[in-house]
Amino acid sequence: MKRTLISILYIGLLSNTLPTMAQDTLATAKPVVKHWTWRGFFQFNFNQIALANWVAGGESSIAGTALTHYDFTYRNNDSTTRWENSIDLGYGLTRLAESGVRKNDDRIDLSTKYSKKATGKFNYSAIASFRSQFAPGYKYPNDSVVISKFMAPGYLIVSIGIDYRPTSYVSVYLSPATGKGTFVLDAALSDAGAFGVDKAVFDEQGNKIQPGSRFRPEFGASLEARFRKDVMQNVNLQSRLNLFNNYTDKNISNRRNIDLNWETAVNMKVNQYIAASLIIHMIYDDDIDIPVTRTIDGVRVTSTTGPKLQFKQALGVGFSYKFGRG
Repeated sequence: MKRTLISILYIGLLSNTLPTMAQDTLATAKPVVKHWTWRGFFQFNFNQIALANWVAGGESSIAGTALTHYDFTYRNNDSTTRWENSIDLGYGLTRLAESGVRKNDDRIDLSTKYSKKATGKFNYSAIASFRSQFAPGYKYPNDSVVISKFMAPGYLIVSIGIDYRPTSYVSVYLSPATGKGTFVLDAALSDAGAFGVDKAVFDEQGNKIQPGSRFRPEFGASLEARFRKDVMQNVNLQSRLNLFNNYTDKNISNRRNIDLNWETAVNMKVNQYIAASLIIHMIYDDDIDIPVTRTIDGVRVTSTTGPKLQFKQALGVGFSYKFGRG
């Protein structure tokens, strides 16, 4: 009887203590919250010049460029896991009174980055990115010679490495293991050995023995540095620098060459729907031969080819719409 009474008292004590302990535990526990943020913008820039009997010279033109950027990011509640994704698309046309319609912008740029906290401001990270274009590009003024197309070239880059993030708007990523694939899916361009793929093989009579390669694999090291911040009211600065060195180039002397892709954009908001943007884009790829032309007796001829720094600058003002959360 005594033991039974003690047992009942013990069970009663537990029944009053356990709920209190459970409530205290729930109150102090940190719930795991999945958190997504996204933001982006769409911008259309328009430019028009009309000339009539203009003695200073010039040519009437109409130009329009559509740009869109969208990024969405996942972070867990303590930011030890981060998954960043971005989409950059652009396409533009210029119509000149004498020269017809020409393309002035064309890009597809997709990237994804997964990071897991290592220690301090360092993270283990993996990155995948893809770049190409929408429409064919031509060797002006001869618009019958195609020099690029969708997936000619197309670039796929996959890497793993360490990401250093000292602040919320700066990150520096270093990868000792980066795979880069160059796609040239157009037969004529791949046969010509464009963008570094192996050329087609022909016999003495000009018959094709072996078609050109449509894929060129590379393996090496890469560095990516990113900066994105509102540097002043209604002015946002974004910059991304990508460097790549190929360990496996057949030409040993070329292994010292570094491919560069550097894009900087300044976006300035005038009001809710009007914005201005300045974009500077530089590319250097040792595998891309660019013709150098000279004018001899009034005729433009190609004197040589080789890798050169590619440069593009675009300044536009137009309609802009921003969206996002977080």
